Amino acid sequence: MIPGLAFGTLRRRGLAYWLSAAFAIALGIYITHQLDDNSVWLKARYWAYQRLQNLSAVQPDPQRTRIVFIDDKEYWKGPLARRVPINRSYLAKVIRALDTCDPSVIALDFDLRSPLTNGELVDNPEYSTETRDLIAAAREVSQHRAVVMPATFGYSPDGNVLLESAVYGAQLPPKGQLHQGYIQLFDDVRKIPLTLTLADGSTLDSFAGAITRAVAEPHLKQLEKSNLLSFGTFIAPDRFTSIPASKLWEASIDEACAPIRHNIAIVGARWHRSAFDEGDFIDLHETPTGSESGVFVQANYVEALLSSRTLTPIKKTYSLIIDILLSSVLAICLGITTNRLYTKFLIVALPCIAAFAISYFAWQNLGLFFEAFFPMALLLAHSSLHYLYELHRDAMLYRKLQQQSGIGDPGMKDRPTKGGKSFPLKEQEKSRKTSKPSPNTPNPGNTSGPPDKEWTTGKKHPKGDPK
Repeated sequence: MIPGLAFGTLRRRGLAYWLSAAFAIALGIYITHQLDDNSVWLKARYWAYQRLQNLSAVQPDPQRTRIVFIDDKEYWKGPLARRVPINRSYLAKVIRALDTCDPSVIALDFDLRSPLTNGELVDNPEYSTETRDLIAAAREVSQHRAVVMPATFGYSPDGNVLLESAVYGAQLPPKGQLHQGYIQLFDDVRKIPLTLTLADGSTLDSFAGAITRAVAEPHLKQLEKSNLLSFGTFIAPDRFTSIPASKLWEASIDEACAPIRHNIAIVGARWHRSAFDEGDFIDLHETPTGSESGVFVQANYVEALLSSRTLTPIKKTYSLIIDILLSSVLAICLGITTNRLYTKFLIVALPCIAAFAISYFAWQNLGLFFEAFFPMALLLAHSSLHYLYELHRDAMLYRKLQQQSGIGDPGMKDRPTKGGKSFPLKEQEKSRKTSKPSPNTPNPGNTSGPPDKEWTTGKKHPKGDPK
């Protein structure tokens, strides 16, 4: 028996308490299993996810990917002239410059969808010349190395997945070493996008999936067999090797190409939104490592896929069982009454530590990801609200008892009573002022002996004690 615990209070909690606790558990499980793709409390879940990763003895490092970014210098002060859409001839120039560095893959992470995604207007005629330049560059380079072009998808009115039209249209069909991958991300960026089945029965790789297929297709096929969205581990942006695009033609070939050679070069945006060095970066996404540009998120996916650092979500049946067991234990612990604060803290912390330990064990040893965030969070909120309700109820009861007994009224003190009722202090003071002392009234300071002469004769004693 743990000292200070009163297990008998579990029975005295009442049916309403346990029904509300059961409702909190059910609601938490519902949120966990039905709202996985929503951003509800996502930052807190990202924080817990990254803490689990940081506990690993071996921390991931970028092995194969290199970031080639277009920065403020090129976008705000250089040839891009802050234009939207981005100049496609500039992208063609980047592709050709990268080709001289001999990377294994060149991938463009830019939104190149058509003005009308249904294909009625593939490209604005004003940009047709530069679009043809980009198409030519992609064709040339894909003859001797893999090139991944960006794509996007949408939905038909009946919910089928459709490939949206891109400015390069049907002139760059994905074949040979020319690949295509959609660049959209999930609301929960921990989930790695994989292959989609389109309305016509064909398939569309994700951007990271297309890059992985170009260099190590077996890794991708193994994940596709599971038919589940995998979770990826995350590496902070400052640990990636990043090269400004302008360096490809401003620096010497050896200096610019050394980090890129035989690696995957992902080209993306890294300029500020408002002006030169002002505002947030373009294309920011919340991730477990903080706010990252989309190009770094894609690089994280590629690293996770190539190094098999992916986590499969635990099956819903098993997750449901674990959720119910852990939440029930926590509910019982929260229902136990103790007069020792550290004991209460200990019995509440134990189920939370158990949930964390199960998540860590599954992550490190089974490659599975499990979280019981919502059920346990709602149970803690339920217990806190119930505790506040009990404090309010006790305070109201105490006030009612005060009113009945007269305790607590500034004019009603613990004084003599009249007729069984409390005699107010104010009335006592008023009575004392108006009443005259009786000749036989003893001196209040003289508790023994004969009456004080000061009271009987009206004369004061000389200095010293009366004889």
